Amino acid sequence: MSVKEEKPAANPTLSFEDRFDYYRMFNPAKWYTNSSVPALSDARGKIVLLRRFGAAHLPKGIDATSWPDNAAPDFTANNLAVEDWYKVTDNPTKWTYISSGLSGAFGDNNANVLHLTFASVVSQNCAYICWPKRQRTAALQDASRFPAHRWAR
Repeated sequence: MSVKEEKPAANPTLSFEDRFDYYRMFNPAKWYTNSSVPALSDARGKIVLLRRFGAAHLPKGIDATSWPDNAAPDFTANNLAVEDWYKVTDNPTKWTYISSGLSGAFGDNNANVLHLTFASVVSQNCAYICWPKRQRTAALQDASRFPAHRWAR
């Protein structure tokens, strides 16, 4: 789960980190908060924290504080490879980014890198996933190139 402070709170009594810790303490066993990319066996049944806020008390999840807003597919940091370009100006470019992200993940045998590719978009014409039927069909056909067993490491 990617967690970040969207905007500073008005008159806060706790820091964002302290507020997060408060809610996490209700069920700490459900959280994976180590700073490394987990193996599937370590993450099973847990929320893997991608921390996009500053923290004084570490480890507190995978450090994703440098993850920029509207990240193009070339963003990498702290064992993350992220495509999060959501302010889409044209669908073909977005699909190229998605396809590139999937291909990059499939071709990377480094289990210490977490690849994230988002298919959601926001534009003036739509504020949800706005893929025409032919592009959705092409995306599903293209996704079939990536064997399911590859992801179960």
